Amino acid sequence: HKGGFHHRSSERIFPENALPRNETGFVGDWIFENRYTIPDKKGTTIMKKISLILTLALLLTLALPFLPAGAQEPDYAADTVAVIGEKEYTSLQDAFDAVGSGETVRLVKDIKDNKKTFTYSGTTLVKGEPVPRAKVTLDGNGHTVSYSGGTSDTNFALIFDANAIIEVKNLTVLSIRSAVKVTDGAQVFFKDCNLCAANTNYKSSVHDLEANKDFKGLIIRIENDFRSYVEIDGGNYYGAQSTGVDVRWGSIVVRSGNFRVWNTEVLLQVGDNSSEEGADKVRASGTILGGTFEASDYTAKFGKLIRAYKSATVTVWDGEFIQRSEGSGSGSAVITGATSSSFGYVYVHGGNFYQLSSKPAAKLIGNNDLTGKSNLPAA
Repeated sequence: HKGGFHHRSSERIFPENALPRNETGFVGDWIFENRYTIPDKKGTTIMKKISLILTLALLLTLALPFLPAGAQEPDYAADTVAVIGEKEYTSLQDAFDAVGSGETVRLVKDIKDNKKTFTYSGTTLVKGEPVPRAKVTLDGNGHTVSYSGGTSDTNFALIFDANAIIEVKNLTVLSIRSAVKVTDGAQVFFKDCNLCAANTNYKSSVHDLEANKDFKGLIIRIENDFRSYVEIDGGNYYGAQSTGVDVRWGSIVVRSGNFRVWNTEVLLQVGDNSSEEGADKVRASGTILGGTFEASDYTAKFGKLIRAYKSATVTVWDGEFIQRSEGSGSGSAVITGATSSSFGYVYVHGGNFYQLSSKPAAKLIGNNDLTGKSNLPAA
């Protein structure tokens, strides 16, 4: 048949009535050769066995991408936690120090109960001289870094600094303090990560504040250089009893992801009290393109989802913003441009905003951010 086999013969190996016909004869151009004959009974059995083997091989090939990651891992040394290519490392810090431009550090097992901060810097020493590194990748490979060190929210599980450029994907960080700090001009791109501070866990929508009263932490802090940058696309970002995402210097872009905080004054804060006022003094900004942002504040007086401080700007294009506040001071706005003496700017172009509280706030949008008026009508 055209597109199949072309062999010439006057002998047909199929019954004439088994072939499709049209008004002019057989459909297509069927031409046969004598050597294509119907196999005997024994040959049929062999062909069936071969067909079964080929079918099983095909099914196994198709199933490989869906097997658990660990099932496809090569055999590594018992103490190996990360690899760069075929090179094995017993410490994530050693892998960070060794990775070269364009390379990938891949975790091959969970790092449990770690009390030291892992730091990736954008420069490395070559013969004693600092040499900048181009973009690298940290592939969590579905594994978890658990951090149990430090005593306050100034202690972080991971730090990216010194103009680092790094993509972090498929990584979970569980910290009893803070999760990630981005500083000194570093640029970090998070893809489908789970960053959990203050002993929260993205697998649970409930956080026991009484049982975890001694734990507080930031999800992400961005500081020290206006070039410091974070981009988030997918994943879960949880924190409690401290600012969720704190952008003091630099900028953040959120494309998608789930953000949630408990007993926290602000989920996303851009700028701080030390910022100078004036359009030419902007050193921190945020852009929200999507995602879900939720504050579950059972005791806090505040519970804002977004706050812009002096000269800082936040632009909201889309997203879901949910305030669940049951505290005595739950009259806080969902979004605010800071206080009447600390002007910041929030530009809202889209999104959905909800207050789910037995004592709803007087307004969804707070003072100063859009109209400059200190009192807006009830939402």
